[in-house]
Amino acid sequence: EGTLLALAGKLNPVHAAAVEAAIERCGARRSVRLLCYVPDERLPALYRGALAFALPSVYEGFGLPILEAMACGAPVVTTDGGALAEVAGGAALTVPAGDAAAWAAALRRAAADDAWRRRASEAGLAQAARFSWRACARGTAASFAAALR
Repeated sequence: EGTLLALAGKLNPVHAAAVEAAIERCGARRSVRLLCYVPDERLPALYRGALAFALPSVYEGFGLPILEAMACGAPVVTTDGGALAEVAGGAALTVPAGDAAAWAAALRRAAADDAWRRRASEAGLAQAARFSWRACARGTAASFAAALR
């Protein structure tokens, strides 16, 4: 029986202990793996191997993790908080932040709907291709130039 949910991301020790306790309370030790920090060089393999990538963030200033996942072909489920829905550009399934029932439904869909995952993967690859560090640098330079005029 393999892992059904892998939780990745830097956690302070207090939060990590709380997450471990919640996993134990739910009886999910066999199906949940707490990865904590994952080095950048290992993220692409993690994204490519995922059935879907979920980012339940309440607020993000930009949303680079969803673009990274999309660029690796992972279907994305994320919140409508901050810039996430805009960055996803319709290529992700967006869920209201803090709505546990909506998150449960979205994750069930991501796990069960092969056709949605294929469509989301293709749409995500196209959406991620719209972003590049070169375009970011040009936009930043143009903003600075406009501010200095």
